[in-house]
Amino acid sequence: MKVILKSAASALALALVAGAAAATPLPPLSTTVNQQGTSQEATVNQRASTGTVTVEQSNNDNTATVTQNTAAAAASAFVKQVGDRGTVEVTQSGADNKSEVVQAGTFDTQRNRVEVTQVGARAISRVGRRAAGTAAEVVGQSGFKNTISVTQTALADDARSDLTQGGNTNEITLVQNGARAGSDITQSGSSNQLSLTQNGAGASSDIIQRGSNNEITVVQDGTGTVNLIDQDGSENRIDVYQSLAGAYSSVTQSGTGNVATVTQGVRP
Repeated sequence: MKVILKSAASALALALVAGAAAATPLPPLSTTVNQQGTSQEATVNQRASTGTVTVEQSNNDNTATVTQNTAAAAASAFVKQVGDRGTVEVTQSGADNKSEVVQAGTFDTQRNRVEVTQVGARAISRVGRRAAGTAAEVVGQSGFKNTISVTQTALADDARSDLTQGGNTNEITLVQNGARAGSDITQSGSSNQLSLTQNGAGASSDIIQRGSNNEITVVQDGTGTVNLIDQDGSENRIDVYQSLAGAYSSVTQSGTGNVATVTQGVRP
């Protein structure tokens, strides 16, 4: 078991330096790590004056790395891995960012992997949900050899993403560049790929993909675009490009070897 914790300054050190002024409440900066099992590794690096991190790992050979940079004031991160050989990396650089990851995978030579990078202010990314009150936690990624990558750039203030993935050898790549962009993605099955890029402000996508060897590619460049997709079956392809403001697209596809292409605007 390996735990590495870093912060800009400890509460004790600040109190000693402050002297008489130590009676003033210090800004909250907290880290909680609870690891069970064997060969776990958690690395937490907090540089902002405020922020919270919780890491809980069970079973074996999991790795969690959380970095909250100096600009990530009041950012919060929650990571829970209850399976084997999971990897989670969360990097937050925006104020009031929130990231939640709940991952449960079966033992395999290749890990389930989640990477979250949030730079815009007040961005929220959820791969599953932590428990609220008496509610049970929602597992965001299960199975084995699955990968989720979420990037919310400096322009993606108030962006939201909610992702769930199961099965095996599936991949989700989400990039949000637009302010107030929102996505809700569910993927299961095997060997499926899903790529969503939201560049336009207020772009929204609701995507479900099941089956095997399917592929979805969506680019939303326009402001306020809406994209709805439900794909099942095998070896199907959907390609959506939206650059016109307020464009709306809905695609439902199943069966085998089908291809759907939607262009709203002019592709670059």
